[in-house]
Amino acid sequence: MDFFGNPATNAFFVNDAERLRFAINAAGIGIWEWDLSNNQIVWDARCRELFGIFNNPSTVYEDVIGFIHPEDAGRVDAAVKAAISGANGGLYDIIYRIQGVEDGVLRWVHFNGTAYFDQSGNITRFGGIGQDITGRILAEQSHAREVAAAQELTRLALKGTGTGIYSLNLLTDECEYTPDFARILTGDESLQDAARDVFVNHLHPDDFPERNAALASGLASGTFTYEVRAIWTDQSIHRVRIVGAYVKDALGQPVSINGTIREITHDEAARLQREADLVRLHAALSESEQRFRDVFEQAPMAIALLSGPELTIELGNDRIFELWGKDRSITGQQLIKALPELDGQIFIGLLQNAYRTGEAFFGTGVQAQLMRNGQLEHPYFDFAYTPVRDATGAITGIMVLATEVTEREQASQAIAASEAKFRSLIEEAPFPTALYLGPDLVIDTANEAMIGIWGKTKAVIGQELATALPELEGQPFFGLLREVYQSGITYSTKEQHADLLTDGTMKRYWFNFTYKPLRNADGAVYAILNMAVDVSEQVVNRLAIEKSEKELASAIELAGLGTWTINVGEQTVSYSGEFEEWFGIPSNSALQEFFTALPERDGLRLRQSINRAIQMGADGEVNIEHTVVSAVTGQQRVIHSRGKPVLNSSGEVVLLEGIGHDVTMLRQTQEALELLVQERTEALAITIADLQRSNEELAQYAYVASHDLQEPLRKIQIFSDMLEQKEELRPGSLLLAQKISQSANRMSQLIRDLLEFSRLLKADTIFQPLHLNEIVAAVLNDFELIAQEKGASFNTMDLPVIEGVGLQMNQLFYNLVGNSLKFTKPGIKPQIDITVSRVSPETAAEHVVRLIPFANYYRICVKDNGIGFENQYSEQIFEVFKRLHTREVYPGSGIGLALCRRIIANHHGALFTESGPGQGATFCIILPDRQEAGIS
Repeated sequence: MDFFGNPATNAFFVNDAERLRFAINAAGIGIWEWDLSNNQIVWDARCRELFGIFNNPSTVYEDVIGFIHPEDAGRVDAAVKAAISGANGGLYDIIYRIQGVEDGVLRWVHFNGTAYFDQSGNITRFGGIGQDITGRILAEQSHAREVAAAQELTRLALKGTGTGIYSLNLLTDECEYTPDFARILTGDESLQDAARDVFVNHLHPDDFPERNAALASGLASGTFTYEVRAIWTDQSIHRVRIVGAYVKDALGQPVSINGTIREITHDEAARLQREADLVRLHAALSESEQRFRDVFEQAPMAIALLSGPELTIELGNDRIFELWGKDRSITGQQLIKALPELDGQIFIGLLQNAYRTGEAFFGTGVQAQLMRNGQLEHPYFDFAYTPVRDATGAITGIMVLATEVTEREQASQAIAASEAKFRSLIEEAPFPTALYLGPDLVIDTANEAMIGIWGKTKAVIGQELATALPELEGQPFFGLLREVYQSGITYSTKEQHADLLTDGTMKRYWFNFTYKPLRNADGAVYAILNMAVDVSEQVVNRLAIEKSEKELASAIELAGLGTWTINVGEQTVSYSGEFEEWFGIPSNSALQEFFTALPERDGLRLRQSINRAIQMGADGEVNIEHTVVSAVTGQQRVIHSRGKPVLNSSGEVVLLEGIGHDVTMLRQTQEALELLVQERTEALAITIADLQRSNEELAQYAYVASHDLQEPLRKIQIFSDMLEQKEELRPGSLLLAQKISQSANRMSQLIRDLLEFSRLLKADTIFQPLHLNEIVAAVLNDFELIAQEKGASFNTMDLPVIEGVGLQMNQLFYNLVGNSLKFTKPGIKPQIDITVSRVSPETAAEHVVRLIPFANYYRICVKDNGIGFENQYSEQIFEVFKRLHTREVYPGSGIGLALCRRIIANHHGALFTESGPGQGATFCIILPDRQEAGIS
């Protein structure tokens, strides 16, 4: 059907347009449009009248800007350009002043409109409406003046009554107050920015109990009143009445106190006059409140007034309805019916509590669920619920102030999540990691691995690095960190040594570490990430190996030994300087040239020994004595060579490595002995006597020099064995060689026995019978002075005799009694009981891993009446460096109880504890009275 072809329909729309124009004109609204093609402003008569123009139907844009009040012209021009550029969706909405062009009348106008764009983003139209709002602006200004006047009247009324006002922030102790407050409490009205303690110190000391009782009562009721004496700076006494009310947060915790103070020293007449002034003040406040109800509709933040216990929506401005996602039709309804989605959320309960108790509630970043735009949204709000009272002080409703902060909270949550993830990565990093903030290098985060390296506890978090680790002063780390922070360049190094204070002792460690600067959104360095790897063990091992190699080389040199290496594949030989001197052939020569320095028979024997070792592989060995003639000097020597094969990953022999010893002199000596054995019997006896005397001297240094003595003895044994195997050796010489071998064996056994004996003489590894009564008595005597100082008393039962290490048992009881004297309750005299009872093997087996056969077990307990601790920490306290209190509260290293458990483990017993907060602590020991045979 064609509606527009129907005359009746056309007439209807024509009439409707007329009605619309009539309504617009009746509302005093004008219509305008900017024709951008020719820069002409086309407007109706109403718009022209707003500018004080009554004839010209159109004009150019620049002229219109010139008609606007000079203080507003720039702001209007910026708003227009923003709209036609597409900002804010092309919306234009602004209030400004116009000085009439023809009539000179100053008007306030509200112009708004919309810019329209084609699909390519080009503007096609820009127009809208304008309205005279001079009356409304003037009314608002009038209201503002009335509110200011009411506030001034309130101030003057309070001034006239001699009442001071204060507001105390309980979280920061910051105090805001009027001059009258300072004058009434101190006598000095000029006092400014004084802290809370300044005023408290002006109260009479005898009145503190009354004040404290009133404050404590006020925590429950919400308000308090008390009268005390104030001591002015001139020492005069004045009686004052202080009234206050607590303001609490969402958790019901007080966050501030607001109230008044009055001097009540004057007579009753003056008091009545002040009360009359207060009545007038309340009337003025009521009037001010009424005026506020008239103007709050136009407040820039969301405001609503809920009346009665039913929380009926009495008033609300546009912003509150927009926030709720509703229109003004819900005015007059109960809040829960207007916003049923609030059922089950906290807000209705908070409002009812504020109405019931009269206590204001302030919420920050609270999430709500609201049905807006047809769907359930989850925005965040900052809000305040403030009780509204009538002239009699009765609560009549709740004033709601709210601001949506969804974007802020979402950004905050994202930042918090990112930060938490970053901290989690640091905490869970498999290697030591820490984060230092700012140029002062404050320790923001450090994982357990890094804190363990430092030898510290988590108490260092939040401290400057120089404060937490003062021992690093003078080492390069602080300078490197400052350089990285200033330059922004990452620093990495390997095997850097650091001296750290661990267990009260400076120890040296080695680290591979990196200092990486972190930058903020502006590119500035704000922190340094420290990642480290403890390579102390590897470095120490490497240094030990290098030291051992140097010592081995030195020992080889001192022993007159030479080293050699044969490369099987290349058929070359390399050797040390000793071999080079013996052979007269330079190192790294061909193996064939090496054999030219040997007599033919010895060369053949050495070749066969080498080939046999290569064929046997890992089990092969070169062990041969041969003659060598120097190619340079012609000197002849007898060399004893020994070596082993070196295999590759396939099991093939690639090298032969070994040592050689010049035994020429030994062989010459043996030959001389063979020739002169009969003639030199007496000399041999003298030699044997010298050897015996030497053995006696060497026995005195058995423990220190055992290894140095063992090595030449092994060579004597080897050479003696070789002599015994020679067929050409005479029978008498064979007997002598056998005796030499036997003597060497006896001397080797003697050295081993002496070494073992020296080990057995270590006092700390020998268990002896101990009278525990004597040990405990000695420990208590050590604590005599501190026990007298604290008034401590001891009850000790008769303790058994056990097998143990005295020094360790002394340390055990010293640590346990010292703990009881350290962790005492203030004002309570320490009582320490040491009890003992014999336990069955079954009971002992509940604590001891393996029982000693035929041993009697005793349970010895050290009990005190100190502060105690939670049972959940009963195992943690025995860990090294674990502390339940800071060093500032209870000093100590944190290893005492760990040492106790180690001592008990050495004695094959058990140590455990029983405690509770404020109930004292009991440390119980399970010990056998004997140790296993041979265990020491």
